[in-house]
Amino acid sequence: MQLRLVIWLIPSLCGHSYWKGQSRLKDFLPTKTVPELFGHEEKVERQMNMVARDVLLPVAMQTNALIVGRSTCSLTTAFAEVSEPIQNSLGASCPFQLLIVENARNYYIPTKLKPNSFEQKLLQSNNTWRKADFIPALTQSYGVDPVLWPRHRLVEGAAAYVVFECLDEKRLHDPRAAVQFENIFVSSLRNSLPVLGLWTGGDVNVLKYEALNCVTNGIPLILLDSRPELIPAEKAPDGAPDDEPEVLLEGATTPAAPTRYDLHVAAERLRKHSEALNRLILFDTMVGSALACVRASLKHKVKEHRVDKQLWLYDAVIRATLQSHHERGDANPEDLSIEDEDVSMATEILINHVADQLSKEATVNTSRLEDGIEALRACEDWAQLEEEWTRQWEKLCYFAVWNGWDDIVITVKEAGGPKQVPLLRGPPPEAEFQTSGRPQVRLSKDGLPKAVQFADVRATLLQHLDRWLAESRKYDHMKKSPPVVKNDKRLWLATYELLKSDDVYSIRLSDHRSLKQRIQALSRSDRLPKASSLEGLLLLRCAWTLADIFDEKARWLKRTAKLSFFL
Repeated sequence: MQLRLVIWLIPSLCGHSYWKGQSRLKDFLPTKTVPELFGHEEKVERQMNMVARDVLLPVAMQTNALIVGRSTCSLTTAFAEVSEPIQNSLGASCPFQLLIVENARNYYIPTKLKPNSFEQKLLQSNNTWRKADFIPALTQSYGVDPVLWPRHRLVEGAAAYVVFECLDEKRLHDPRAAVQFENIFVSSLRNSLPVLGLWTGGDVNVLKYEALNCVTNGIPLILLDSRPELIPAEKAPDGAPDDEPEVLLEGATTPAAPTRYDLHVAAERLRKHSEALNRLILFDTMVGSALACVRASLKHKVKEHRVDKQLWLYDAVIRATLQSHHERGDANPEDLSIEDEDVSMATEILINHVADQLSKEATVNTSRLEDGIEALRACEDWAQLEEEWTRQWEKLCYFAVWNGWDDIVITVKEAGGPKQVPLLRGPPPEAEFQTSGRPQVRLSKDGLPKAVQFADVRATLLQHLDRWLAESRKYDHMKKSPPVVKNDKRLWLATYELLKSDDVYSIRLSDHRSLKQRIQALSRSDRLPKASSLEGLLLLRCAWTLADIFDEKARWLKRTAKLSFFL
């Protein structure tokens, strides 16, 4: 079966499939979960399954498509689930194939927990994977305790799995090899096959790399907006009847509506949706969906079909000659300037939205640690300190697990010399592999030598907690503060390119008909230019002129030869 289409599922992260592999993290930080309004998460999952079943699967069957994705991507997981029965029934004769590109770091814990797992079988079949040490990379990205390490599972049924080590010379995580391979592989297929990309959800890093690579290589990209059309009603505090649901998505604007007005509508949609999430202590990190919302407000240029396909060669040359003479005068500089200003304004709207949400999330998470520290600082005796530690552990646990509570020790003077005694008692990290909930780390006077004073314990504990708070604030200031995010040149460039490109389309996730029509149109499109260039037409005319001359000469020589034969 001949491959006729490649569908690149850009990693749609921050959804159910992604956080399922890091389900323990929300026990430590409530903000680390699917950023959806109440009841909308299940609706989005159903919509993705319907898109995979009613749109992607029929197209894949008809075109013998190759689907490239990742196990952490919600769209890839949905497609794997709905296509599994067909793959099982057809076996080797299945017309489509699924290719999974992943990095091995995400599957370290499953290979340790389940000896008979699919990940363990793949690991045993590869010597490089089996010998690799991922602990330094995991510690750098997720903390010293394995309780926070990812536990993703590979989707089964793929035709091939390309698993990258993604480690540098210091054994730290470096995903560039996997990203570059995926980009080069898909781009190479574009030379001979139609290729299109789909993206929803996502995060900032996907926008800066995979999504940008897709557009810069000329691959059409479809952005799926998964945002709700209505914000659920809230109950009034005085017990009055519920408020009316707030409309988040108005009816489609008419083509004559000004672009600036549409941009303000898109900005208002982003604001209302983020405020509704913020009231639930959630934050809008779905950059792909936000980008789809903003992209829909910009006017999309309709690509012209070949304009000289039905013309005679003489007429096509005349048309191209006239167009070349008047080409520079056709474009209105003022119109181009206004279009660029609209795209620049849309870029600023999205980046300001991303910066606002990242900053608010960082502030909420850091304030939890700050509140816990202040509560412990107010304690005046052992009983109060032990009780407050148990009460505040929910706010402190993430930073304790990330930094390691074993480092909190107090020096005790004994006859044999100074001795360091740990202040906190908790389970060893290995014991937390298969448990649920937060690890219980206790602060108790009974586990310490009698010579230890309360003032020394409180001072040592607060010293470490203040250091964690200072490091957290420094990291937030360097990575998530609004000025840093807004000055990220690669983020700005990626956003601008995606909003300006004519190969980027925005469709709502629930609009299956429009999505299917767009995919079918892109899968049938040829990669020829809309018209032949003047130089090409002149060369073609010259070639036909020479062909006519040679044909006439050949006929004259043929008649002459026959006449000479009779004479």
